[in-house]
Amino acid sequence: INQNALHKGDSSGVAQSILQSKADIGFCAIGTDGNLSCWGGPDGIFSTIDIGNRDVNQVKVGSSHICIIDDSGEIWCSGVELDLQVEMVSAGGGHTCAVLNDGSAKCWGLNDVYQLGNGNEGGNSNSPTSVVIPSGRLVLSISAGQHHTCMILDNRSVMCFGLLDEFEPYEGRMESTPEYVAFPQDRYVMEISSGLMHTCAILDNGSMMCWGSGGMNGYGWLGNGNTQNRLLPTYVNLPIGRTVTSMASGYEHSCAILDNGSIMCWGRGGHGQLGNGNGASQLLPVYVDLPNERTAINITTGFRYSCAILDNGSIMCWGNNEMGSLGNGQEALSNAYNDLPVYVNLPENQIAIGIDAFMHTCAVFNNGSAMCWGRGSQGRLGNNGNSQNHPLPSYVHLPEGSKVSSITTGGDSIKRGHTCATLTEGKTICWGSGISGSIGDGTNSDRRVPTPVLDFSKGKFLSYESWDHPITGERSGSTPSTYDDGFIQYYDDSGTLLWSQLIVGNQNETVSSVAIDSEDNVILETVFNITVQILLMVSLQNIPNREPCYGLKKFLVVQNFGGEILMHATVSL
Repeated sequence: INQNALHKGDSSGVAQSILQSKADIGFCAIGTDGNLSCWGGPDGIFSTIDIGNRDVNQVKVGSSHICIIDDSGEIWCSGVELDLQVEMVSAGGGHTCAVLNDGSAKCWGLNDVYQLGNGNEGGNSNSPTSVVIPSGRLVLSISAGQHHTCMILDNRSVMCFGLLDEFEPYEGRMESTPEYVAFPQDRYVMEISSGLMHTCAILDNGSMMCWGSGGMNGYGWLGNGNTQNRLLPTYVNLPIGRTVTSMASGYEHSCAILDNGSIMCWGRGGHGQLGNGNGASQLLPVYVDLPNERTAINITTGFRYSCAILDNGSIMCWGNNEMGSLGNGQEALSNAYNDLPVYVNLPENQIAIGIDAFMHTCAVFNNGSAMCWGRGSQGRLGNNGNSQNHPLPSYVHLPEGSKVSSITTGGDSIKRGHTCATLTEGKTICWGSGISGSIGDGTNSDRRVPTPVLDFSKGKFLSYESWDHPITGERSGSTPSTYDDGFIQYYDDSGTLLWSQLIVGNQNETVSSVAIDSEDNVILETVFNITVQILLMVSLQNIPNREPCYGLKKFLVVQNFGGEILMHATVSL
């Protein structure tokens, strides 16, 4: 992979074709037949590396991993499995999706209409599977709906997959890989919410757009004053001068928090879920009747009811109270509802910071605890109890010492539901119905207590297929290294060295590959500490035709002047 790499055919025998690692802890050899043999490495891991049926042309050994170029010119690297963490998780209709700290997305569970986005046309998955993402793009957030999923990418575009254009139940077109949603020119999406058969988004100017089903039976799900189905996003009719700060797309209605802390809802209202004091459906947004001097900071919409966190950390819910959905201690008979908000009976001094609802409701509090209430079938409340409904909040039985940072609820029908939570240490736990694999623990079993989702760690072998040309370390402009330090060099067309930078890392924080390809794209795959990344960020400003890095959540990103992302790296804060 660089000028010191071992090449196929360099010697006549395997025994003489050995390249020792810098740390003197591992070896690899290429036979004249192209077969690779490795041994040693941390805990002997080199001997376990499987490169399949590839013939190897070049190999480079690092302190804890190797990289090869195969006979087709593709670069492959093994490595210490990355400690990937979950940034956010979203439970939908029998499936669940998560965004990881490397900008990838994983989904698991029901895939009957391709809602996992992994390119497979059908076939449920009871463990996380990778969502197909355009090359060079990162995922910022994801929202799992009833039969579809949508995600926001790092350029603030939106892609969706699953059952799209669903205007009647299970009628539409199925897409197993994400496709872009067209928004007005020069507008960027800040937040996304996938509902039953419609989706809504907040734009960078505070406006809100929805698309999909206009609402069966004249319910008006899109909030634009009519019930027409929309293939493309259409603006929600908000009061003049008001903008949206948060929103939620529900089963048959949607709600939004405005910049003054008020709430507006629209769509089906027959169960009081609009919170305006009557049971009529609304084609346009109507104000929710909140207590005087109280404002909302978080909103969720469930199956014919809604809940909000207020500015003092309390929770109010309104709508259908069947099975105790409103959390006020009452379990109503079928079709009984409250058309005005009522307070959820929370323990004293509990301050809510996050909430989500489906047929049951769960909330996260500022001390890291979580509580759920409402329908309890399949153990979706996570209290290690039976499947009884709970009209009052009950504590989720978390793993010892764990704290919750966010929580999400979902279900593939009104009878089956599940819940997932992200822990502060970046892990994900799920509980409830697992019949479609929605728990993600490798089984299809229901779980009455929180159960860890299978590891999101990357496999031991990663392909850098986006590198169109083999890296030679010559005029291509790079000298990549797989040791615990790396080196970038940048040349002009005449071969004159314009810029160089040594990147120093720590043990097991290796530069797995770093290069500038033949099209002058800076490519980097590594795990750095923050000091190294700041050094790299400053240095890259000196590269001709490059813009400085900017911070994006837990990533560092380099763009060219055309806006194309050339490099990203994970930040360990």
